[in-house]
Amino acid sequence: MSSLQTRAREALAARLREQLPPEALHPGGAHALRFADALVPTLDAGDVAWAHAQLALRAKGELRPARSGPVQAHGAWSSTALVCSAFAPWRTDPGALRVAGLGGFATIRLEERLHIPHGGGTPNLDVALDGPGLFAGVESKLTEHLAPSPARAWRPAYRRPAMLAALDGGWADVFAALLEERWAPCHLDAGQLVRHALSLRSRGAGAHLVLLFWEPAGGAGHPEVEAHRHELDELRARLGDDAVPRFHALSYADLLDAWEPDRPDHVAALRARYEVSVG
Repeated sequence: MSSLQTRAREALAARLREQLPPEALHPGGAHALRFADALVPTLDAGDVAWAHAQLALRAKGELRPARSGPVQAHGAWSSTALVCSAFAPWRTDPGALRVAGLGGFATIRLEERLHIPHGGGTPNLDVALDGPGLFAGVESKLTEHLAPSPARAWRPAYRRPAMLAALDGGWADVFAALLEERWAPCHLDAGQLVRHALSLRSRGAGAHLVLLFWEPAGGAGHPEVEAHRHELDELRARLGDDAVPRFHALSYADLLDAWEPDRPDHVAALRARYEVSVG
C-alpha cells in the first residue's frame, strides 16, 4: 500500500476534481490552472489579489511553474493554498481573528520573513499576526508530516556559542537535543520550529509560535497521524509551560470548529475542500 501522504494527496486531488470542471484543471487533475480556483470559493476578488500579492512579494517560488508545468501553489495538496484560503478573508478585519486562543491582531501577513541573528538566515513563517504587545507566527502543514522524513542538516552557524545562547528554557533544551541527535522526530519538523523560535526571540515575551496541521477525517486510525501526535506531545513536554516564544499546536479541524460560529460559510467551504477521508 502507498504511504498515507500519497493517499492523502490523491484524496485531495480527487476532491479538487469534484469541485472544478475539467477545463479549469492542469493535465493530471491535481492542480488548478488559475490561482483563484486553487482557493476556496468564499474568497472574493480582493482576497485572491491580496493573497497573490503576498506570495509575489515574499514567496515567488510558490507562483512559478514547475518543470512539469503546474504551479506549486495551485496544487490540491499545497499548504500555501490552504493558508491563503483559510486566512485571506480576515485581511480586512484581523482584529476579529482568533487562533489558538490568541486575538487582538492589527495586521496579518503571509510568508513573513524574520531574521535569525548570528547567521541563521531568514525562514518564512506561513502567517504573521501582529498586535499590541503580541506577535504570533503560524507554521502550517497539510500533508508534509504524514510521511517520515530525515531532519534537515544544521548549518555551521547554528553551532556558534552565540546561537546556542539565543534560546533559553525548554527551547534551549530542544535545540541542544536536536543538534546532538539525542532526539530525532521523523514526522514533526522540530528543527524548523526551533528556527522559527530563534527568529521570534526578538519579539520578546509577547511572541507565540503556532503549529497548524491538517489530518484526514478520522485520522486517529492511521499510524502516521498517531506518530505525529506523539511527537507533538513530546515537544510540549520538553518545552514546558514557560517557553518563550510560547508554543501552541492545533489541528485545522479544531481551528475550523472555533471559527464556525463567526464564519459559517467560510468554514463550510474549507471543509468541503479539505475534509477528506483516506483509506
